[in-house]
This record gives sequence, C-alpha cells and structure tokens, in this order.
Amino acid sequence: MVQKGKISAISTDGKTAFVTPYVGSTVTAPLTVPFFLIGALPVGTPVVYVTFGDNTGIVLSRMDGEGNGSMT
Repeated sequence: MVQKGKISAISTDGKTAFVTPYVGSTVTAPLTVPFFLIGALPVGTPVVYVTFGDNTGIVLSRMDGEGNGSMT
C-alpha cells in the first residue's frame, strides 16, 4: 500500500530509512532508499513510501518534490 509519512531515522550509509506514518504512530521496518534519494532525506522529511506484507518496502519520493539532483 502506498502511504505518506515522515522520515524518523536514516541509516548511517543512507540506504535505509524508518518512516512514521501520518496516520498512526508505529514506525516502519527499515525501508530501502533509492540511489537518487540517498543523502536527501533528513529526519522530518515528508515522503511517499510503499510497504508489503513481508515487512519490506521502499521510499518512492519526497512529498516536497525536492531531491539530491542526481536525476537531472
């Protein structure tokens, strides 16, 4: 299911993130951060993400439309 939330923590290498959903307070399992968002997701950043039944998932985008510029 596609959801929105805020980054609550990010791994030291920037490749995984924990997200707090806007509805509810349970933080996600670690979600994959795509290469084009590594280094562009400080704590508190609003994001769109997807999770699956096996507790895997990925951050799809920042909600503010910003990024780290590597896609240009």
